[in-house]
Amino acid sequence: MTTVAPAIQRMVAWQAANQQHFAYSENSGRLDPEHSGYTDCSGLTRWLYLKFAQLDIGTWTGDESTHGTLVTVSKSQARNGVGMLPGDLIFYRWAPDSPATFDHVNMFVGDGMVQNHGGPGRGPVEQSLMTNVDSATTVMVRRYITQEDDMQLTDTFKAPDGKEYTVALALGSMVVNARKAALGVLDPDELATAIASHMPSGDVPDQAALNTAVKAALASLAAS
Repeated sequence: MTTVAPAIQRMVAWQAANQQHFAYSENSGRLDPEHSGYTDCSGLTRWLYLKFAQLDIGTWTGDESTHGTLVTVSKSQARNGVGMLPGDLIFYRWAPDSPATFDHVNMFVGDGMVQNHGGPGRGPVEQSLMTNVDSATTVMVRRYITQEDDMQLTDTFKAPDGKEYTVALALGSMVVNARKAALGVLDPDELATAIASHMPSGDVPDQAALNTAVKAALASLAAS
């Protein structure tokens, strides 16, 4: 049995709980549907990955199709979900004369289904993977989180106050962000704040001590 990464589980559950909750629009508010009340296909997928996995995958279909790792471009494999995992994004080109970028994107959620918000009605809506793939001339499937990325990576560090703190460097896909921070791409203080926001309230240590522990963890990652 394939274990679904926690961040992906949260994305799938959120979509199931918000069926047809959002209007369809391509206006700028589509990138923040919880506040605007509307979104579109790529706005929804971007928001899901940003909210639940802290990953910026791009702002529109063409941009999102250049991120992540390639799973398949085979229609026969895609329509049957071969090699696919929940959370994978499927990109569609509807006609042979479509532009070089893709026309549409939605998320595979398992069991031969996708969550879709292609308009003009409200979304997201759960639909058949096969039906969606069969409607396209070209498809591409990409993956943004692997189970390895999403594992909870913890270590214990002694803070200057003498107390030991167990710091979770990966909650959702925090390990991806941790590795980026170790390379200087992300700010360690911002990462520590993000980690604290995902910890049970009773488990969050003093913020300064947490920041110190996270920086020590990042230094360890950078040296590994």
